[in-house]
Amino acid sequence: MKALILIVSMIVFHSTFAVEQPKMNYDNIEIKGTENAKAKLVIKENTLNFGEVNFGEEYTHYFEIVNEGNAPLLIEAAFAGNENSEVYSFSPSIAPGESGWVRVRFESEISIGKFTEFFFVRSNSEGKKTLSRLKVEYELFEYLAIGGDNVEATDKVNIREKPLLNSPILFQLEKGESCKVLGDDIGDYVDKFDDSFWFKIESEGRVGWVLSSLTEF
Repeated sequence: MKALILIVSMIVFHSTFAVEQPKMNYDNIEIKGTENAKAKLVIKENTLNFGEVNFGEEYTHYFEIVNEGNAPLLIEAAFAGNENSEVYSFSPSIAPGESGWVRVRFESEISIGKFTEFFFVRSNSEGKKTLSRLKVEYELFEYLAIGGDNVEATDKVNIREKPLLNSPILFQLEKGESCKVLGDDIGDYVDKFDDSFWFKIESEGRVGWVLSSLTEF
């Protein structure tokens, strides 16, 4: 009899508790986890064209990087594509919505033509290891001499077989002696001269090369 009363009491208590509880509805609850947070690397201008530059000079540039994601952007490394250039500074961490930088420098070639320097940034953009590329373009033009122009030696100068400092000497010009310019070439770069290119000249039927800085029009 006591057992029957106990069972009835437990049923009544459970029914009363169930009635008093508010109805819980989880259908519209969206649980967002950290797995949806990702950094996003955006480079404002990933290609820079310097245009015409000087031979063998050092140039620097600042690339702006923006994190358009919702997690910190971590830059693991930044490096250059060849030995004439380097990355000398970068932002290791960029908060969401903030900007950072990659600073690069390079030494221009000592030859004529169009050139490109590449730089690379390794980061956690888009939630994975990402390699982004930066590019610098520049040009080096030949100094154009007008064929047929006459130049004079500013001192006693050596006329060489090729536009190179170690090229054999073919003959010499005395100070004030004139010659005809046939063409020019960058040839062997000489630091101590500001105008470091070579004239291909003709003097009394002889043809050779002379540093342009040792002559004058």
